[in-house]
Amino acid sequence: MTEVTPLNPLGMKSLQESMNKPMGVQLRETAEKIFKWDWIFSTPFEKIIVFASLIWSAYSIGSFIWGLLR
Repeated sequence: MTEVTPLNPLGMKSLQESMNKPMGVQLRETAEKIFKWDWIFSTPFEKIIVFASLIWSAYSIGSFIWGLLR
């Protein structure tokens, strides 16, 4: 967030600021920020297990929907 001013009442970054970085850098920074959030599961091993479970859930739901549509 940036400073709240009369021209920027919500304190949001402008699109121009966001677009200055290449897409790969933006994605990597976002992934690092998400991975470093304070989770209940604090060790890297636990975070990997939770992340793998989320990926597996998304894959399972996707394949189920794909099977219904075929």
